Amino acid sequence: MSRVRVLLSPGAFAGGVSAVTAARAMASGWHARATDEVMCLPLSDGSRDLVDVVAASLGGELVSVTIPDPLGREVPGTVLHVPGGTGGLGRLGSGTAVVETGQAIGGQLLSREERCVAATTGTSEGVGHLLRAALETGADRIVVGVGPGCVHDGGAGLLRAFGLDGPPLGRGAAALAAVRAADLAGLAGLRAELAGLDLVVACSTDEPLVGLHGAGAGLVGRAGLEPGQAQDVDRAVGRFAEVLGTVTPRRRLLPLLAGPDGGAEGASRARAATRPYSGAGGGVALTLEALGGRLLDGGGAVADLVGLSALVGRADLVVTGCERLDADAVHSGVVATVSAVALRQGIPVVVVAREVEASRRELARVGIVGSYALRTRPGPFSAASDLEPDGASALVDRLAAMSARVARTWSPA
Repeated sequence: MSRVRVLLSPGAFAGGVSAVTAARAMASGWHARATDEVMCLPLSDGSRDLVDVVAASLGGELVSVTIPDPLGREVPGTVLHVPGGTGGLGRLGSGTAVVETGQAIGGQLLSREERCVAATTGTSEGVGHLLRAALETGADRIVVGVGPGCVHDGGAGLLRAFGLDGPPLGRGAAALAAVRAADLAGLAGLRAELAGLDLVVACSTDEPLVGLHGAGAGLVGRAGLEPGQAQDVDRAVGRFAEVLGTVTPRRRLLPLLAGPDGGAEGASRARAATRPYSGAGGGVALTLEALGGRLLDGGGAVADLVGLSALVGRADLVVTGCERLDADAVHSGVVATVSAVALRQGIPVVVVAREVEASRRELARVGIVGSYALRTRPGPFSAASDLEPDGASALVDRLAAMSARVARTWSPA
């Protein structure tokens, strides 16, 4: 009886279970049940676990750095440097450096009370320190994973880390209402310095920075701001985005696409903060784009970097995993990325999730042929306590057991 070739490609789970740990647990469970060929490729959507996921696939050297958190306190950070030509993303060269903005602006760095403060006065300067450390590795490509953040300064603090010293920069979102073009006078020089760099911005969310459905609209629920405070922050960051646009050169459009003022370039600049991905990391993605970065879907960018498509092509079955399998997971993130790649190659996909909320019809549309829920206890969901008393340890055991169950269904061995 022939063996099945299985690719295990999960993302991270809540409660401290990384994508790498999840993949190992699933592999352990599968091997306990079957003798199939098992390949592991843990994935990230560009936010959590990005450095670990790329290191697990491509190797490289981890460089430890010290960076400021949103409130200026020193915290540890890590840069991964992979020498030589590496993976996809359309470029080969002397090396790739990988950083995660969450190490500098992630909510795990702050208490609940501090997050409210950080939304108005916290800065993204630590992201700039990570980017500078990545540049010092000598890599000619830098992949910046931009996930959720607890600051909303549009990336202004990042510029401060590179020497732009306009008074409103580095003081948080509230100060940006007073920003002027003169405060960004060094931007052209910084763009020139980075001109030979392939700056890939892997965004875990496609929300714009401003607008009805922009990142600012979520400040009330996410940061605990009062509605009036959230509106003030949104207006201030919108002002920064407008000024940033006036000093950022953009590719001219065809004359026929020009607006009433005779040029489409100005209109393009004005729209930058309303485009998809610009709101990732509280606007960090917008500033990275102003520095020459390419804003990409995080899951797709990481998949290209680590070679997901090639491994899917070798597999008979792909098993992925996520915290909650719902409409959002089907639309974006690790599950969406894996299912899209597999669907193009006609490979079936099975998903293991803590909770399954998407319907079979929704899943079938994207090539997911089966789903397995880890959580069986009824009642309100809590990722931190659902598997008490053992927490992450219990989840790892549950993943292994569920993987064995999937093997019983899909493996002839």
